[in-house]
Amino acid sequence: MAAQPLLVGPGPNLAGTVVCAIDQYPEILSLLAAISSCYDLQTDHIASGNPFRQIINELFLYTREAGDPQLQTQFITAVTISLLNCGTGPGPPSRFPKPDQVESIRRIIYQLGDLILLAKTGYGKSLVLQAVSVIRSSFITIQICPLNKLGEEQLGVIKGFPFANPYHINQSTPKVSNLLFHFEHK
Repeated sequence: MAAQPLLVGPGPNLAGTVVCAIDQYPEILSLLAAISSCYDLQTDHIASGNPFRQIINELFLYTREAGDPQLQTQFITAVTISLLNCGTGPGPPSRFPKPDQVESIRRIIYQLGDLILLAKTGYGKSLVLQAVSVIRSSFITIQICPLNKLGEEQLGVIKGFPFANPYHINQSTPKVSNLLFHFEHK
């Protein structure tokens, strides 16, 4: 079955401005539910034969154009649920994002703002960077890990996400010059 384009979008109101009410678009809600239940991000095709990455990209563009914070929050929540439950196998999701994680992601990808997230160990700060990289594949995210072991663990997690191209730089990474490193793509 060939992949079908997604033809969904908000409509203009009488004044010509784009409006969106999340419950007016059942096909969007259906796609968001399908994303939430996606547990194999590398091979899953979510709707009409379209791969995960294409659906995410089109929904991002749609939610950005719609400008509806509720719709954007629903989209980010669906993507983060999928990331949190990646590799768990079929069944309902068991892990869900925290509201501050979702709001942090929304600030970065929709408002294009800088963000410093300070939270205790185990809060899930890495999910913010991981989700941004999945939703906006053109973005570069930098995560500073003070411990090599933590960096290696994060590298392993991120490598499991579709289209991720992570690098772990530490004191043993070969330097080409004072400002450049040589990366071996694995």
